[in-house]
This record gives sequence, C-alpha cells and structure tokens, in this order.
Amino acid sequence: MQATQTPTELSTQKKLLQLRDKRLRERFDELYKKKRLRLDDVMEKLEQEFFISQRTIRGIMEAAAEAEKQPKPGEQFHLFN
Repeated sequence: MQATQTPTELSTQKKLLQLRDKRLRERFDELYKKKRLRLDDVMEKLEQEFFISQRTIRGIMEAAAEAEKQPKPGEQFHLFN
C-alpha cells in the first residue's frame, strides 16, 4: 500500500521534475544545436544521463514546444498590429 504524500512533498516533487525538465531541455539544445549531434545520438545520451526513456524525453520536449506556442499570462494575442 502506498502512503499518501503531503502537499509539501507533492510541491517539492513537482519542482524537482520541473528542474529536471529544464535541465534536460538545456542539455538537448547543447548536444543537438551546439555540438550538432544526430537526434538519435542525442536521445541515447539523454536517456543515459537522466535515467529516463526516450519516450519520456520526447514527451518533455513536445510539451515544451507546445508551451512556447501558448501566449504567456498577461500577454494579449494580436491579430493585427
């Protein structure tokens, strides 16, 4: 049986995952954009460094790309400027 987590533990876990995702995206950019490694080599290297599957890495990268498309809170979408 799994013990329930307190709100503090949940927020700490969420912050740690956000930090991991940020570092993963930074490392991806470093390997792919700066060092110009092939995508499959980058995915293998990230899988080994972060101990997560390539499927999870793809999900993190896709979520980050989607978040960049969304307007930030307080920003207005302008059709015509």
